[in-house]
Amino acid sequence: MTVKKSAAAPQAHRPVPPPRSLDAHLRLCRVDRAWALMGGPDAIDWTGITVGQLDTGYTRHPAFGAPADTWVQTQQARTFFGADAAPHVAGGVDPLTGPGRGHGTGTGSTIAGADSASAFHGVAPRAPFVPVRVCNFVVIDLLEAPFVEGLNYLVDEVGASVVNISLGGFLLPGTPAARRAIDDAYDKGTIVVCAAGNTPFPPTVLTPARLRRTLAVAGVDLQGAPWSGSSFGDTVDLSAPAAAVRHGLARSDGTFGYDHGHGTSFAAAMVSGVAALWLARHRDSLDQLYPERWQRVEAFRRVVVASSFVPAGAAWPAGFGAGVLDAARALDPGLLPAAAVLIADAPNG
Repeated sequence: MTVKKSAAAPQAHRPVPPPRSLDAHLRLCRVDRAWALMGGPDAIDWTGITVGQLDTGYTRHPAFGAPADTWVQTQQARTFFGADAAPHVAGGVDPLTGPGRGHGTGTGSTIAGADSASAFHGVAPRAPFVPVRVCNFVVIDLLEAPFVEGLNYLVDEVGASVVNISLGGFLLPGTPAARRAIDDAYDKGTIVVCAAGNTPFPPTVLTPARLRRTLAVAGVDLQGAPWSGSSFGDTVDLSAPAAAVRHGLARSDGTFGYDHGHGTSFAAAMVSGVAALWLARHRDSLDQLYPERWQRVEAFRRVVVASSFVPAGAAWPAGFGAGVLDAARALDPGLLPAAAVLIADAPNG
């Protein structure tokens, strides 16, 4: 298997304490500094940006503005899994009956959530969000059809700018259809961000994170040290918080709240949120800078890797990518690479 490389020197950085109300995972990655560059978390212009998600679906949680006004694109939300798999029937809603119930709400709120009453923000607050239900558990080895259908739908019909995949498996890389779907997303300029997995022994990076043309994200704790539960390996691009991440909680009794969870699912969601911020920040220049659609994927990969940091005094281990996500530095226009230096990743075939 060809290994994805992340060639960039990590930056030394010590996080600066932000307001006390900011959740620790946002503080570590300087997300508040990124918001400040965009006019604040509640004033970001999301014109032309859509974040798609393949997961267990979503719930009408206050983190998504429900019940009053939601930025979930409910008319585009779909279900490709289970007895209700007619895409237009269940509309991406998580029935909260499977072993992974509520997972999509947790990761989706980490990306695009905003609830002022609970002082909660995702990384990309109120970004237009299209959830697609393709499973009821995070291990998707036997779910090639809904995975492929869901990804193709988000890329070809929704035109998603970013797709978050906080799911994985061991067998999925053997499916040509899954590889082709990832290749197609890349060629069309969709940034696909994947969780590396939670299998440190052996430290196997799961698919689709291990496939070329995706961004693979491992996990760190809230001090920026590698999280003990994270998968790691040469295909990882960078790391983000995967321990005690505050997220939206959907309960099977129909009530909602917030909780702190663990897993590289949250790490990937944070990088997807930064991808949306990056696209919004540079909206007016990306088409001119990168005439080939795949170039914006490679440009974001290069930027998010180059802007990552190693916590001061830390010995950074192999397999966790270039460093820890730094949302503010990733938005620096000075880091935008010239199209001429970008090299297309090889297709998965």
